[in-house]
Amino acid sequence: MMTLPENIWRTFAAHYEQRLNKGGDHVVEPRLLSEVNQPIPCNISGFYFDHPKLRPGNGPRILYHGEPTADVIILTHGFTDSPFYMQAVAESFYLEGLNVILPLLPAHGLREPDALIRDEQLDTLWRATLDHSVEVAEMLGGRISIGGFSTGGALSLNKILRSPGQIRGGLFLFSAALSLGKWVDKIGNREWVEWTISFFMDKEAVPGDGPDPYKYPVLPLSVASEIVEIIRENNQLLDQLDAWGTPVFAAHSHHDETTPIKGVADFLEEYVSVDQKLFFEIEQEVMHAALPLRENVPVDLSKIGSIKDNEEDRKQKQEEWLRHVTANPLFGEMMGKAIGFFQQKLG
Repeated sequence: MMTLPENIWRTFAAHYEQRLNKGGDHVVEPRLLSEVNQPIPCNISGFYFDHPKLRPGNGPRILYHGEPTADVIILTHGFTDSPFYMQAVAESFYLEGLNVILPLLPAHGLREPDALIRDEQLDTLWRATLDHSVEVAEMLGGRISIGGFSTGGALSLNKILRSPGQIRGGLFLFSAALSLGKWVDKIGNREWVEWTISFFMDKEAVPGDGPDPYKYPVLPLSVASEIVEIIRENNQLLDQLDAWGTPVFAAHSHHDETTPIKGVADFLEEYVSVDQKLFFEIEQEVMHAALPLRENVPVDLSKIGSIKDNEEDRKQKQEEWLRHVTANPLFGEMMGKAIGFFQQKLG
C-alpha cells in the first residue's frame, strides 16, 4: 500500500488540526482517499484529512504519485463549497503526472459553520491557508502551479502577486472571482457596508447540512466584503506590477451570473501577453458552480423548498438548484485545453 512520507503529512495536517482542534489533543491520521465514504467516490491515489467537525467528503486532500514530481499544483475551491468542486479538475492534472494539493479554506466544509463563516478576518485566514499549501507543495514537487474555482481563483492570483518567486509554474482559473460587478468591487472591507449588508440581508443562519453534500445551502452575504477585499488587493498589486510573466489558462461561462466573465477577460487583456494565455470561453449555458463539474452533484431534492411552498413553487426551486449542480457538458474539452496548455507552456 502506498504511503505518504510522515513529515509531509504532519506538515499538511498540522494546519487543519490547529484550526479544528482549538488546542485539543485529537491526532488526525491520513486516510486513503479511495476509502473515504462520500456521495461521489474517488478512486485516484491520494490521502484525505478527516475530522469529526467536517462534513463527509468535504476534507482537504493530496493526490500523490508515491514520490515527488517535477510539477505540483494547488487547486482551491470556492466560497461556501469544498475541495470536491475541484476534484475532477485535480484528477486531470494528476493523470498528467502532477502531485496535487486540494486545500480546505477556513470556515468551509464544516457541520456547524455559522459563527466561523462570519469571522471578519476570513480573508486573512484564507491567505494563510494558501501560504501553507505552498509550503506543502514545496515538499511534493519541483515547480509549483496554482489555480482554483471562483474565490479559489482570486486567492490563487493573490498568492502569485504576494509571492511571485514561489509560483514558477502556471495559473489556472475556473469561473474565477476576479470581479463581482462594478458596484460590489468598490465596497471593500468597510465596516459600515458590512453592517448594512448584515442588518438588512443576512439574517438567516448558515447551516452545514443542505441539499448539496459539498456546499452550504445559504450564502452569507456579509462575507462578500471579504471576497471583495481579495479582489481589491489583487487590483492594487496588479497596478504596481512591472510585468506579468506567468502562463495563464482561464475557463469561464458567458452565462455566469455570479462572477462576471468581464473580470477575467479584462485581466487577461490588460496584463497577460497573447503567447502566455489561453481563454476557454463557454457560450453554452453553463452556470457558475457547474463549470468545474465532470458529473452532477447528487443533491437531496427533499431538502429544497419549505413546508409553506406549494408543489409548483417547490418544483421550480428544485429545478433551479439542479441547473447549478449539473455537470459541465464541455468539461472534457475544457480540461483537454487546460492540460494541452500546461504541456505547451510548462511541459
